[in-house]
Amino acid sequence: MMFSVRLVLADHYMSPPIHELDVSYSEFRGTEVEQVPVIRIFGSTVTGKKTCLHVHGVFPYMYIPFEGSGAHDRLMYQIASSLDKALNISLGKANATVQHVFKMTLVSGLPFYGFHTKEHQYFKIYFYNPLMVKKAAELLQSGAILNKIYQPHEAHLPYILQFMIDYNLYGMNHVNLKNVKFRRDPENPGSFECLSEEILLPERVSRLSTCETEADAMAADIINRTAVSDQLALNPGLAAIWEDEKQRRREGGRTSQITPQSSRERPFAASTDSALFFKQKLHEKLLLLNSQLSNNSSTLLDTPEVTKTPYPAETSEDSELLEASFVDLHIQSSGSSPFIRSGQMEQDDNASFVDEDLVLSLLSSQRRATHNSVWMDSQDEELTAVLHNLENIADIDEDSILGSQICQELQDEEIHGCDDEDMQDFSEPLDAVLDCYTDDY
Repeated sequence: MMFSVRLVLADHYMSPPIHELDVSYSEFRGTEVEQVPVIRIFGSTVTGKKTCLHVHGVFPYMYIPFEGSGAHDRLMYQIASSLDKALNISLGKANATVQHVFKMTLVSGLPFYGFHTKEHQYFKIYFYNPLMVKKAAELLQSGAILNKIYQPHEAHLPYILQFMIDYNLYGMNHVNLKNVKFRRDPENPGSFECLSEEILLPERVSRLSTCETEADAMAADIINRTAVSDQLALNPGLAAIWEDEKQRRREGGRTSQITPQSSRERPFAASTDSALFFKQKLHEKLLLLNSQLSNNSSTLLDTPEVTKTPYPAETSEDSELLEASFVDLHIQSSGSSPFIRSGQMEQDDNASFVDEDLVLSLLSSQRRATHNSVWMDSQDEELTAVLHNLENIADIDEDSILGSQICQELQDEEIHGCDDEDMQDFSEPLDAVLDCYTDDY
C-alpha cells in the first residue's frame, strides 16, 4: 500500500510506546522502554485530504570520539550510565534512576574538523528525549563525564532537521510510505468500513488531531531515502530548480549539461612594500606564538589535573564497523528474546563516573546566565535613562513641531473645557433646569 503526505509542518512529542509500531525494550540497557519520541507531520495527501501522520522509530543522536584503547563495550556502558546520572543531577533529581540514553553503537566516519584521508571511530549515542541532547552535549564538553572533555558532533542539529536529513525529506515535498496504519475515528465509525482490519490500529490508540485522516507509520517504511543518488545536489530541495534550468537550456537549443564558468586569468602583480612588511610581521608573530604554545603544552603534560580530551582512533582497513551515516531503523523483532546481560556487563552499567561538583557548577552558571538575560544590560539602562529624561522635559520650544502640536492640544482642551461649563446637562428634567435659573436670579 503506497501512501504519500506533503510535509507542510512537523513537530514531535513524547508518548508511551505502541506495541505495533515502537520499540518497547532496549536491548542495550536491558530495560523496558517507558517513553519514545514520535514525529508528527501535518499536510495533505495526493487527493487533498488533510492528514496528521505519526512517524515512529526515530531517536535523536550525537557522536563522540572513541580513542580505540580498551574494550569499547565496557566504555559504552560507563558513558551511558554516567550520562544518565549527570542528567538526573542537572534536573535536580540526583537519586533518580531515569535512563536518558537509549543505546550506543560504535561507528566509523571522517572527522568533521580538519583534513583527514582515513575514517576514525566514534560512539553514536541515541537518546529518548530530544530535549536532553543539548544538555548532554554541555555535560560532555564540561569534563563531568569520566573526567574527559568529549567533543560532540551533530549535537547542534534540531531533532526534526536531523530526521529530514537522514530520510531525504525537505519542506513541501511528499513523504512516501510503503506501509501505514490508520487511527479510528470514534465520531465517524463508518469512515473506515472499506479498509481491512490489518491497516487499522486498535481503538486504544486514540486520535490526537482534528484532521480528516490520522495515520501512523514506522520510519523504516519511508522510501524517500532510496531516491538518493550521486547526481543529486547536496540539498535535495534544489533538484527541481536544477531540472528546470536544464529544461530551459534544452528549449533554447543549448546543452543541458551545466558546467562551471571558467575564471578569468589574473595578471601578475608585484608585491608592494606594505604587503611585504605585514607579511614579515605576521611570520614573526606566528613564530612567537608557536614557541609559546610549545612551552605551554610541555607544562600541561606535566600537570596531572588537566582533563584529557579524547581523539578518535583511525579505523583499520579490515574493520566491519557501520558507517556513521548509516540510518538505524530501530526495528525490534517480535520473536526475539530479551537481551540478557552478564554479571560483568551489569557491573559496568552501574559503574558511573560523574563529577557532581562540576555538574552543579555548570547548572549554577546556566541559571545565572538565564537570570542575567532577563534583566537589562548597561545599554538598555542608558536608553531607559534617556527616555526618562525626555519625559520630564516640559519646556519644549514653541517654534518646534512638537511644541506647536502640544500648544494646539492645550488650546483645544481649554476651548472644550469652557464650552462644557456653559452647557447645561440636557438629560435633566425641564423643571429642574428652570428652578436652577430662578435661584440664580
